[in-house]
Amino acid sequence: MFLDRPSLALAADACTTAYESAQEWRLDADLLGARQQLLHCAVAPCAAFIQRDCTQWLAEVEAALPTIVVAAHDGAKHDLTDVRVLSDGQLLAAALEAHPLSLNPGKHRLIFEAAGFAPQTVDVFLSQGQKNRLVDVAFAPARANAAPAASSERAASVPRSVYLAGGLAVLGVSGFAAFALAGKSAEDHVRQDKCAATQTCSDAQLADTRRKYLLADVSLLVGILSGAATAFLWFRQPGEARGPKRQLTFSGDGRAFLGVYSVTY
Repeated sequence: MFLDRPSLALAADACTTAYESAQEWRLDADLLGARQQLLHCAVAPCAAFIQRDCTQWLAEVEAALPTIVVAAHDGAKHDLTDVRVLSDGQLLAAALEAHPLSLNPGKHRLIFEAAGFAPQTVDVFLSQGQKNRLVDVAFAPARANAAPAASSERAASVPRSVYLAGGLAVLGVSGFAAFALAGKSAEDHVRQDKCAATQTCSDAQLADTRRKYLLADVSLLVGILSGAATAFLWFRQPGEARGPKRQLTFSGDGRAFLGVYSVTY
């Protein structure tokens, strides 16, 4: 099969372009780009002198191109081959194979990625003509959800005394509401059923009502004091200084807390 004249002209133009570009890229130290151009002009239908020069230059470029050999393994020293290799942000290999990988001379940042492992970064400097430079990559398992772990640490650093005082504050307020409602209900019952005729209630008739109101007042006092203690303990230890070492302690025979909130009838 013979090429017609237009096809021959296009082929000649392509050969000339590859011939000239290969020399320019080689001068710019882009040996990979030069090799790609030389592969085009070292074969037919390029002119004989172009093929001759391109073939010679291609051998020189291949000798000058540095190469690396990647060895990847996990923490148990098991070899890994399903590893993506990126050089300076560009994909160099989708997986590891037996042949070396070619790179231009100079400094490169290599990133290695494998499923289930944290990416590894290696900076290398390759000299012209350096062959089969070994790059050993040890993969470590990817850490899962570091943020929740940090949150757990912060939660664990809150002193127990804060939780204790806060719980007492909630119980105090809840007790106040419960006893106040119970007292109001008891008072309405006494005034409607027992004191309705005389419109006057005796101390004995209101004794249960007053007891409930008193318990409501005591619960409210406990809630207020406990809430104040919670705020004091919390803001007393700002930021990371809050920790379990500072705890609220009780002295005496175990009834010190009751003495603080006791009410004399």
